[in-house]
Amino acid sequence: MHALHGDLIMKRPTSRLIVGLVIALGLLALSIMGGSQSMNAQEKIFTLSMIVRGTDVKREGAINTIQLAQGGVLTMILTIQNITSDKSNFAVFLQIAKGVPTTATSFDDLLAPDIDLAPGVQRDVTCAFGDTASGTQSPQEPKATDDCSKSKNLLLGGKQSQIVIVQLDTSTRTAIKRGADDNDSTFTVRADIVDPGNRNNSLTANGSQKQAIIVTPSAAKLKLQGPIELSPPAPSQGSSLPTLSVLLANTGKGAFLDKTAVFFSLFQTAKPTQPAADFTLLIVEAKACEVDLNGLQSQKTQTTCQNFPDRQVVFGSIREGLIQQLSITFSTEILEPGSYKIFGCLKKFETAKRFCDPTDIDNKEDKDKRDSTQLDDFTLNFQISPPDGIILLSIAPESERQIEQGKNFKLTLTVTNLTGVFLRSVGFSFALTPPANSNEIQCDELSSNSSPKKGTQCVLQNLGTTNIRKFRVELPTSQYKVGQSVSINITGSLLGATVVPLNVLVSPDGFPRFFPVIAPVEQKPGTPPSPSPELHPLSLEFTPTSPVTQGQTVLIRSRIENSGSQFTGSFTVDFQIFKVDSTSGTIKFVAALGETRHFPGIDPSVTIEASTLLDTCARDASGKCTLELGTYIVKVVVSTVPNELDRTNNELSTLLTIQAPKK
Repeated sequence: MHALHGDLIMKRPTSRLIVGLVIALGLLALSIMGGSQSMNAQEKIFTLSMIVRGTDVKREGAINTIQLAQGGVLTMILTIQNITSDKSNFAVFLQIAKGVPTTATSFDDLLAPDIDLAPGVQRDVTCAFGDTASGTQSPQEPKATDDCSKSKNLLLGGKQSQIVIVQLDTSTRTAIKRGADDNDSTFTVRADIVDPGNRNNSLTANGSQKQAIIVTPSAAKLKLQGPIELSPPAPSQGSSLPTLSVLLANTGKGAFLDKTAVFFSLFQTAKPTQPAADFTLLIVEAKACEVDLNGLQSQKTQTTCQNFPDRQVVFGSIREGLIQQLSITFSTEILEPGSYKIFGCLKKFETAKRFCDPTDIDNKEDKDKRDSTQLDDFTLNFQISPPDGIILLSIAPESERQIEQGKNFKLTLTVTNLTGVFLRSVGFSFALTPPANSNEIQCDELSSNSSPKKGTQCVLQNLGTTNIRKFRVELPTSQYKVGQSVSINITGSLLGATVVPLNVLVSPDGFPRFFPVIAPVEQKPGTPPSPSPELHPLSLEFTPTSPVTQGQTVLIRSRIENSGSQFTGSFTVDFQIFKVDSTSGTIKFVAALGETRHFPGIDPSVTIEASTLLDTCARDASGKCTLELGTYIVKVVVSTVPNELDRTNNELSTLLTIQAPKK
């Protein structure tokens, strides 16, 4: 027992020693590991050099100071080299502050591993990345993009180099501006390479790099330059929306920081002193898109285009090197065909003249007469061609389509505007063969309360696209002899500063080429006219109204009146539909609508209604719509009756447009 007890007593210190030794060794190991980690965290594995480019280099003693025109673009070219043999990750840390390198303290971040650098967030900083080992990119030709987020975690192989090119648009940085003196106009950029997870852990063996910058007054120079184009070059009135394109470039040094705008004025060549219209009110869309030197749209899709919803092309500032393509889309609907000039000018926005004065453009060399706020300008000549489409005429001669000797010839014309454009003034001319002794005609619009007008043309003002106009024309044919045949040719034109021919088409009602001259019809004096019926359609209406959607069923109704003094006797009513090709002017019969309607007759001063239904799809056996999209003429035809007073007014036509269903 004692021996054993003694052995136990002897072993206790040894056991304690071993335990203490193990603990000590463990602590030593942890200490060594911790020391190793601490050494690794402070290991400098990169070298950094920085070249800063502004407007010019100014030497201040031993320090090269970069000069930057106010609002200019500052380019920083960083060359990073991995001086170890292992691959390593790093982040670019770039800051800027007021003051010279020796005194600058309050730095703002440009690039850092812990700030948001997603595209469009920090719009004034752009980056480009190149590999000096492979030579894929030259520092002199940076290809910057909006996305600088790559700079937050880059990987560089052992003994390899990396170029990072950072461009800063200083026009958006209010802290970087021209002060009262040079001390207020100096700032410093500082670059470092840091741990992607810790901006305070510098990995640069040669320390952070700094560069002094001094801001000089802006020398921005704005220019409106070509190619100045209009597409299409000769738009047709109303049927196309032309787009004016012109380049705006800042070709100087620094940003143009004043609020500027591009204004426009529009003149007809024939009226150079009177604006044709307020061009601002014609603008449908205005935008500016960044382009490169070749006129190609910028790849920086997030920031490349700026829209101007208020129809005024206004810029808050225009940065150095900016080239923007201005695209101005405008309406020609109220502009009559002819020759025009657009004057465009770039002005300070706070000008009293918010339009382009052609005299300012002409007085480029005469500064005393020129508007001092006008910076640059351009002139574009172009033509507006006649509207596409046709004017449809439905012609009803009186006197049974014969010319009675000794009397003038009367025609009733129904005018339908198929151009799709509101026409201010349309003139119709009537050429007789053989020629008449006089070319004076008398024109009387039937829906107007005004007196008949005499002249060489029948003129209709404000011819819209939804209404149908009727007028009666009296032609000078009293000198023709019995047996002669007289032909009548009708032409139409737009009237304005210039006369522009229109495409006039006679409807399928029929209009004979020649009218025979007959002997005068004798009327016995004192014999009262015998009672006669007078049957004609008063209206032709659609429910729903035009335009209709393909697939809808349309109710077509016509009111028919007997305005005569005798019962009509039996008569019939038919409805027909014709397809109009508004480009070629061709009118093609499509179908009769429903069966012929038979009526036993109506008394004087009585009105009845006839109707039919139109399926605007009318599917065939394969399920395809047989009525195409487009413009149609729907006609109601009332048969004549014996002794009818006027047999020329028994038809009435109106337009129906079928359009595609809305998606």
